[in-house]
Amino acid sequence: MTLSPHGSGTGAVYTPRPLGRFVLDQARNGAGDLPAGRWIDPACGEGAFLLLLVDELAGTIPARDLPTAVEQSIFGVDVDEHACAAARNAVRRAVSAAAGVQPDDFFEGNVINADALSADLDVGDFQLVVGNPPYVSATQMAAIDKEHFLRRFSTAWGRLDLFALFIERGLQLLAPGGTLTFITPDKLLTSISCRPLRASIAKDFSVESIARFDRHDLFPGVSTVPCVTTIRRDDPRTESVCRWWDLTGEEFVAQGPPRTVPIGGDGEPWQRAMTSAERPLRLGDVVDRISVGLATGLNRCFVVSDDAAEAAGLDKRLLRPAVRGRDIQAGTIGRSGLQLLLPFSFTDDGASLVDLDADEKLRSYLMAFHRDLEQRHCVRVWNKQWYDLHDPVVSDIAALPKVLLPDVAKVPRFAPDDGQVVPLHSAYFIVPARDSGWDPWTLSAVLNDPEVAQELRQRAPTAKSGYRRFRAEILREVRLPGEPPQLTPRLLHAA
Repeated sequence: MTLSPHGSGTGAVYTPRPLGRFVLDQARNGAGDLPAGRWIDPACGEGAFLLLLVDELAGTIPARDLPTAVEQSIFGVDVDEHACAAARNAVRRAVSAAAGVQPDDFFEGNVINADALSADLDVGDFQLVVGNPPYVSATQMAAIDKEHFLRRFSTAWGRLDLFALFIERGLQLLAPGGTLTFITPDKLLTSISCRPLRASIAKDFSVESIARFDRHDLFPGVSTVPCVTTIRRDDPRTESVCRWWDLTGEEFVAQGPPRTVPIGGDGEPWQRAMTSAERPLRLGDVVDRISVGLATGLNRCFVVSDDAAEAAGLDKRLLRPAVRGRDIQAGTIGRSGLQLLLPFSFTDDGASLVDLDADEKLRSYLMAFHRDLEQRHCVRVWNKQWYDLHDPVVSDIAALPKVLLPDVAKVPRFAPDDGQVVPLHSAYFIVPARDSGWDPWTLSAVLNDPEVAQELRQRAPTAKSGYRRFRAEILREVRLPGEPPQLTPRLLHAA
């Protein structure tokens, strides 16, 4: 069973059969049969994987032996009592169809109604752990549950998700030489919160394969990009074969031959990237700041057209040219025709809200939005001033020399700004460190290199089909040359 990653409580989304067959093919890892022994799905739902495992046995042994083999080999766990009953009945029907009618208590004890994260299961006794564990982020968990998980699981950290806890638990269940194959969100491969888990796996296990999808709609009605990861309880190795797949109808078609992907022991993202020998610096080494643009909490008040700002008589000193993600192209920033109203005064000591009593036109303009401004979360919960922005404003971002990029795009696009515009929440900005030797023009030229674009696309999670989300933690890891290059004609064109 998979809980909806966008959180409608315990709404279940079950694994499509073609995807389940693909998962078992990954578990074989090139072998003809699944590893012999006991098999378990620790979040079995209504038994999608249990039925596939029955099919697996039915294809390898005589029908008369199937009932005994199923009861000896196949097990499931789920928190949903009704799903457990459905799983038992589904297996009972499948075995009865192949080997004759089975007793009512057949397979009854093989599916346990419990939480696999805390149930008393046979640790180290399963040759195959397979399934599609729940995707539930920390923001959807009760505080007491989150605290419990942080104490119980050694790799739980940061913005943890249940799927990561199920991986740690599944690995505990593996027998020596056993295999775990799970469908999970692809943030397993790159997110900061999964870094301790990746480090633990690389230290104590062998990552056999990773199949990453380039779509967000493999599960009907659920928008999440999955990957299928196969891990063996074996001597750790320094490399893993990573296969990249697309789903076409009910067939999985490889995008190319398998790549060899290094799996480092420090929890670095599991993606192909330029090596430290090729590019020794990270972007995070040469910048002071990588941040998403300002969120106002009420754009129709704070983001105004040039004409509207003039008609309202707003003080030009409170306005900054605003840039959205869609306005940014590789090397250039388009004119949006929008201004961001910043009711602040800026000094070397920081930013402070202006006094509305000293600016009648500003006060008149803002009062037209007063009711809606007061309903914002930042005012009701954080006790901000009713005309403050949602995000903290500590300096004049527009005045900073920086590089801009859209937060979501098919291909990353970087553009330099010498200190003129302010990015809105659909864009990121990168501020080079003053003593780094890097300026926005050189930096954006290098970041627009096709090799960097390829690396970023591999690392970034998919927002929707074909589009990637370029988060700060991913941008910081981009590899750079040891020194800023001279702007050759090719790089100048990119900038």
